[in-house]
Amino acid sequence: MRAIICTQVGGEELLEYRSDWPAATCGPQPNRIRIEAASVNFPDSLIIRGLYPHKPELPFVPGSECSGVVSEVGAEGRR
Repeated sequence: MRAIICTQVGGEELLEYRSDWPAATCGPQPNRIRIEAASVNFPDSLIIRGLYPHKPELPFVPGSECSGVVSEVGAEGRR
């Protein structure tokens, strides 16, 4: 999948575009969404700078807002 990746803490200029980022597997609870639109909000800008309480392990894909179409449903969602 295509993604913008945070590989080091800092500003937006350090983010990297990857066209070959591996997609996570769809577990029993989550659903997979084919993202049509995404945004980066103020907390996301703090996270990539290491200024937010949540500090994900590097590398990670920043962004917590998106819109799209459900393309896969986890096993527990099929009941």
